[in-house]
Amino acid sequence: MSGCHSSTGICCATISPGAGRTNYTSTLLNIDFQSAAANTAIYLAVLVPAQIVFPLALAFLMLRVRSALVARLYRARFLHSHDCVVFDRGPLSGCGWFNPIVGLLNALGELAGVTPQRWLNDPSLSLWCVAAVAFWKGFCLNLLLYAAALVNIPRELIEAAELEGAGRGTGRCT
Repeated sequence: MSGCHSSTGICCATISPGAGRTNYTSTLLNIDFQSAAANTAIYLAVLVPAQIVFPLALAFLMLRVRSALVARLYRARFLHSHDCVVFDRGPLSGCGWFNPIVGLLNALGELAGVTPQRWLNDPSLSLWCVAAVAFWKGFCLNLLLYAAALVNIPRELIEAAELEGAGRGTGRCT
């Protein structure tokens, strides 16, 4: 089968039977493809659970705080972080962490006596740096959504769970 342009008569490609299988096989055996697939699997295996567990745990903790002042301070702190992330401003935006000259991590490292790193140029560190920025960019929004969802659990549902024998820690998981 040939793919020719009807008005010019120029053939763009000739596809032989079984070419798709050969292309898939050569792609799957390509070392660059295998490396990219492994990096994606590591990224997802780390980031997806972290994006669920840590914001949800902190949302539980924020709702357990009894002092109204402390609760407001926690909420303001994480909402401010979300604003910084959305507008990519400030040292906590994620983009400023890994700058080799004025980055937050290198500045903290210099205070501790550690030589500055080129975080994103080192293949052993770059995946973790990208995962850290992606985690930070989604953390505050996930925290906000989980906290809003937990606050809106009907009191009747919590009481029903307590009557059924749910403990203090499991009553909010209903």
